[in-house]
Amino acid sequence: YLLERPRAFDAILVTVLPATTLLANRFFTREFARLLSRSISSVGLVAVPLGAFPQYVSQETARTFAAIHTAFASEFRYVRLVPSDVVLLIASHAPLGTDIIAELQRRNLATTYVRRSFLESALAPSRIETLERIANVQTPPNTNLFPVAVHQSLRRWLREFEDPFPMLEVAVLVVVAMALFMLRRAEAPLFAAGFSSAALEYVALLTVQIAVGALYFLTTVLVTAFMIGLLLGAHWGNRPASTQRNISYILLGFAFLALLELGFVALIVQLDVILPATAPMLLFRRILPTAGGLLLIWSLGVATGAVFSLCARLSRISTESRPARVYAADFIGGAAGAILLSTLLVPTFGLPAAVLAAAGLLVVAAAQTAGGGVGRR
Repeated sequence: YLLERPRAFDAILVTVLPATTLLANRFFTREFARLLSRSISSVGLVAVPLGAFPQYVSQETARTFAAIHTAFASEFRYVRLVPSDVVLLIASHAPLGTDIIAELQRRNLATTYVRRSFLESALAPSRIETLERIANVQTPPNTNLFPVAVHQSLRRWLREFEDPFPMLEVAVLVVVAMALFMLRRAEAPLFAAGFSSAALEYVALLTVQIAVGALYFLTTVLVTAFMIGLLLGAHWGNRPASTQRNISYILLGFAFLALLELGFVALIVQLDVILPATAPMLLFRRILPTAGGLLLIWSLGVATGAVFSLCARLSRISTESRPARVYAADFIGGAAGAILLSTLLVPTFGLPAAVLAAAGLLVVAAAQTAGGGVGRR
């Protein structure tokens, strides 16, 4: 909507929740600020709520506000943090006035809530000085690839609950370590495939959401594409010989898909910079993320299904316990990938590092499988 209307607005008010989750983060990034800067008029302004005014400014809160301030300052010439019930980030291409009370009186604006007494309290010098110190904190800009604001929000919650490290992630890592120790040669590749498919599917969904907006109906389409790929991959996996070498080749192909996804992510988050805002390009801008996401997620399903089929045949299922172990390896890997990616790797290290972690696990699993050195036989 904004891409199709350059310089069309005198004011844009962002009214979403603060950037405490990856779902909301895309409205507080440098990429979104770039889009707003193109849509606002030369004398217009943008207002973005950052969260409640902090009575006590923690290190994490300061870095969260500063990362968003840095992101918008990269695209707007004038950016201010204004205290109120919430902290408002105001950005414009034109100079911003500082005496809001005098401006309201000059324009003779009748207000119900934001009256002189409120503004005198909200715009107290001590509150303004607090936000000026926050704005000067040195921190990287908040972006789609590196969600600094989400990471700082996570750290703030951990500090409030006095957890030196997320206990959920500790528990998951312990389960992963135990699973890797107990896995057999036909189960370890499934663990790696389950982990990577969940992780890479999560990243793909997040990337498409960044490009086209909140996903509702499209989520079902993307997940259905994965399930169709899973079915086709399992069918195809019944054809080649079920050997460790063939499983290793499939895992390496899976790792190559992860690298392709890394390129897809890098391309999608920079579409607004790469493509001109012409009508044909805007149509392409809508189609590419969805079509690319569908193809990528379908391919992840094919690779996962093929690994599952080959590993199930390699295990020579003859008792009730072996099917359970094969399924458990895939299930534990998928659960671990989803939890660690969404709550630790992506918020802390960004999307590229998360994708590379999945690719690295697949390469290691492929090397161990080819050498016959995975777990117990």
